[in-house]
Amino acid sequence: MAFRMRHWIGVTVAGMALLAVWRLPLDSFPTRGADLRPAEHVRHEALAKEFRETGEILRRVLWSDSLSALTVREARDGVVVTSGRVTATDAQRMELTDQLERLVRSEIAQLPARVDVVFGYAVQRSDHGRLPDMAGAGRTRTETYAGSVDGTDYCMQVRVTSRVQTDLVALLRGNDAHGVTFRSGTLGPCRFYLAYGLPGPDVERWMKEGGIGYARSTGIGDGTRGFDFPTTDDGARRQTQRFSRSSIFGYNMLAHVNRPIEADRCLTGDAGSCAYLFENPAAADPILARQLDVVRQSPAISIGTVSSHFSFMPEEEFLLSDLEAEFGAEAFARFWTSNDELEAAFESAFGIDAGSWTLGWIARSREIEPPGPGLPRSARSGATLAVVLLLGVAYLRSRERSLG
Repeated sequence: MAFRMRHWIGVTVAGMALLAVWRLPLDSFPTRGADLRPAEHVRHEALAKEFRETGEILRRVLWSDSLSALTVREARDGVVVTSGRVTATDAQRMELTDQLERLVRSEIAQLPARVDVVFGYAVQRSDHGRLPDMAGAGRTRTETYAGSVDGTDYCMQVRVTSRVQTDLVALLRGNDAHGVTFRSGTLGPCRFYLAYGLPGPDVERWMKEGGIGYARSTGIGDGTRGFDFPTTDDGARRQTQRFSRSSIFGYNMLAHVNRPIEADRCLTGDAGSCAYLFENPAAADPILARQLDVVRQSPAISIGTVSSHFSFMPEEEFLLSDLEAEFGAEAFARFWTSNDELEAAFESAFGIDAGSWTLGWIARSREIEPPGPGLPRSARSGATLAVVLLLGVAYLRSRERSLG
C-alpha cells in the first residue's frame, strides 16, 4: 500500500502526542529574588572604580611628563630609543636597544615625507610610577603619546611591559602577540605625525576618541618583522583577514549582538550610518568606549588596547593608510592639518563625504546587502541547493505514486 498524505499526517500527529506526553508539563525555572545590595556595597564599587581610573590617569601623566622631556632632550637626528636606565653591566640590553634604534631609523628613512617632529620609542616597566595600593598596569601593550615640549613637537610609542629584555627580544624577532606591536613596524600611528606633523584640533580630538585605531598599520609588511606579510597591499590584506577572521560580524556572534544599529544600516548601503561609525569609532566597541575616560583625562592618545571581538571593520587598522594611498600625500596633509571640523575637513580635502567613502571602503572587504527582506548572499547557495534537493524528492515521490 502506498504511503499517502493521510499516513504522513497521522504519523505527525502521533509524534506530537508522544512528545507532549513525554515533555509536558513544561519545567519551570525557579524564581530568584531581586539582587538587592546594600548602599554601602554600591558606593564601595563606585569608589573602587574611581580609584582605579585615577591611578591610571596619574600613571600616564607621570610617564608623559618624564618620557616626553627625555625624548625632546636626548633625541639625535630626531630619534631616541630607550629601555629605561641601562648600566655598563647590561651589555645585552644595550645591544638590543641599539638594534631597535637601527630598526626605527630604517623605518623613518622609508617615509614618503618627514617634518620636524621628534620620535621616541620607550620600553617602560609597567610598575614605574606606581603608588602604594595602586593596581598594576595590566597586560603588555604599546601606548601612543604626542604633543609639544618647549616648542618641539614629538610623538612617542611607549611599550609597557614587566619584562623589558624579554620583550625587546620578542619585538626584534617579530614574534610579539597580535595587538602589541604594530603589524607594519614600530612607528605605528606616529608614522602620520612624523610625515605630516601634529593634526588639526578636531582631527586630534577624533584620534583620542578612537580614530587612532584607523592609523595602526600601513598595509604593507616588509617581511622582516615575523608576520610573514607579502610586500603588497593585497597580500597584507589577505594575511590580516586571516588573523582577524573571527572579528568579522558574519563569523562572530558576540560582535553581532553588541554592534550598534548604525552598523547594520551601514552594511545595507546607508552612507549616513557609515559616516557616523567613521566619526565615532568607539560606538561599535564597548571595550574601547569604557577606556576613553582614561584617555580623555590623560596625555595619552591611546592606551594600546586592541579588541578584535567588537571590530566593526575587519581591516580598520589600514583605513588612514588607504585614504592616503588613494588620494595622495598632498590631499591627506590638507585633511590631517585642517582646522575645520572632521566632516568638513574630510570633504574639503578629498572631494567626497566621509560616509560615501567609508561605505565604498568597507565594500572592498565585505558584501553590502540591500535593505529589505531576503536571504543574505552567504546563504543563497545553501538555500538554492536545499530547494533543488526538495524538488528532486518531490519529483521522485510523484513518480512513485504515478507508477503505483
